[in-house]
Amino acid sequence: MKYRKQISWLLLLAVLFVSGACNSNDTETIQKPDAVLLSSELGTSIPKVIIQAGIGALESRYPETSGVSSAVKSGVNVYKITYQTTFQGEDLTASGIVAIPGDAGDYPLLSFQNGTNVLYSDAPSKNFELTSTADLENTTVVSESLASLGFVIAIADYPGFGSSESVFHPYLEKENTLPALVDMIRATNELMAKAEIQAKLSGDLFLAGYSQGGWSTMQLLKELDQQPLEDFSLVAASCGAGPYNLSQMNELVLGSETYPMPFYFPYLLHAYQLHGLISNSMADIFQEPYASAIPQLFDFETSGGQINAALTDNMAELFQPAYLAGSVTDDQFETVKSALAANSVTAWNLNTPTRLFHGDADVYIPMEISEDFLQDFRELGVGESTIRLTEIPDADHSGGVLPYGLQTLSWFMTFENQNLTKSSLQEAVSL
Repeated sequence: MKYRKQISWLLLLAVLFVSGACNSNDTETIQKPDAVLLSSELGTSIPKVIIQAGIGALESRYPETSGVSSAVKSGVNVYKITYQTTFQGEDLTASGIVAIPGDAGDYPLLSFQNGTNVLYSDAPSKNFELTSTADLENTTVVSESLASLGFVIAIADYPGFGSSESVFHPYLEKENTLPALVDMIRATNELMAKAEIQAKLSGDLFLAGYSQGGWSTMQLLKELDQQPLEDFSLVAASCGAGPYNLSQMNELVLGSETYPMPFYFPYLLHAYQLHGLISNSMADIFQEPYASAIPQLFDFETSGGQINAALTDNMAELFQPAYLAGSVTDDQFETVKSALAANSVTAWNLNTPTRLFHGDADVYIPMEISEDFLQDFRELGVGESTIRLTEIPDADHSGGVLPYGLQTLSWFMTFENQNLTKSSLQEAVSL
């Protein structure tokens, strides 16, 4: 049973109360036409007590979350939106969700970029409803619940998911990912300006994401740090365990006898081939029977675990010998080399306070990716006061998610004076 059915009468009372409290003499504002927002609908409303109960259950399983439930200030309204963006130079209708605090006020916007996904059903706009406290293991549900702490949370589906299933997801493709992320922020701004939305944006903007989301967030950070977005002040960014240097990732994977997430590179290179970034066929790069199976495996109804089971974690069996031996130097793979370099994030003279997080036991995306990336910034003269790396002890890729989220949240809350109770969080999470 969906919570919005259970609490519809409570929401009605809340709306009537808030409406009655408004000053009837307020000056009427003229609503500007939307430039990118196409549609919006209330997907669900989660009351404060439900969020507190859900986070309380999370606290019982993860002691490091202790104190989070006491910081909950309101319920959350989750809107599904569609908006106009571009993909390969053509117009595309993209989608996402926006989680909004239930109480009126001015709130910062947190743009959250989710991690690797191979299922249509796991797109944020299809997987956002809290139906039990166990759903707080769901990254989307956790992220949208953060709105109860005093943030507006925007989560794009990424092209290829939600309303844009007609295109193949541009996995780790800069030029086909960035427009959708920037336009998601613009669409959220237009949604929040509507008269029926009681909460409003303060103009402060935070960025966060883990894994693929860490890479996406870093690409978005570089774009907005160099070309500020109108109506927003970029405050801080937090990137967890991202594959920032794809060329380095390629070398690390090929240099390993086994790799526990073999679907990552078939996903990446299949997308690159479909979108014209590389000229090599899958048969040039992968051995049979895997090469011919790859297009069928990535149907977005087959899970990552199922795809891994259909492949092999033995790199000498997965990749062609020529690719293993010469992907970096052989002219046969020049377009692969160029595409990996072009879609990596290179360091720049960063101005926005930024944190990198990485688990020291991560074997999916080794910590040296973040360490070397940080060193690239240091060589440009970007100091620790602007960017630094926090090591998450004894955490593998999945185990780093929760510590990353808690430390990111605690850090972000220090920037905002929104009557947020952060002391309990800071007791649980070391800055």
